Amino acid sequence: MIRTMMVSMLALAVSAAADPSPATITQDRATQAARALHANARIIGSELETEDGKHIWSFDLKDGDKTREVWVDAETGAVVKDAVESARQESDEKILDRAEAVLKKSVACEMGEGELRHGRDGELALFRLKMADGATFDAFVDPVGGKIVRLKAVDGSRR
Repeated sequence: MIRTMMVSMLALAVSAAADPSPATITQDRATQAARALHANARIIGSELETEDGKHIWSFDLKDGDKTREVWVDAETGAVVKDAVESARQESDEKILDRAEAVLKKSVACEMGEGELRHGRDGELALFRLKMADGATFDAFVDPVGGKIVRLKAVDGSRR
């Protein structure tokens, strides 16, 4: 009960927080940068996200039998990542995307990169959240159940 109240209070407290700043590089320009590397690949997904405090355009490309992930810096247009993903990485990314969607519905904040933890009881996603007032929290999300399981204040942040 207390955990539920804490999550509800946090969601209400940060609902007015601003979204991360928009990208200066358009999605079309970022797409051109990704296609310049892999002209014959098919784009199967793209999104603007924040990774390690930087805004990036993230592209998933199907290149023959390989799935590639290409990141384009949303401020400069430079390609900052170009990697082949394993089947496990693809699966983990889909699970993290579901967990991130749960957080975006509940909490207005800037999210850091997610981490998926595999345990006996299934997967648990961990995200570092930064609120508009500078407070920082770790959010633990059950991506299967679609619920925030726990919020933990970082560096003395309080709510």
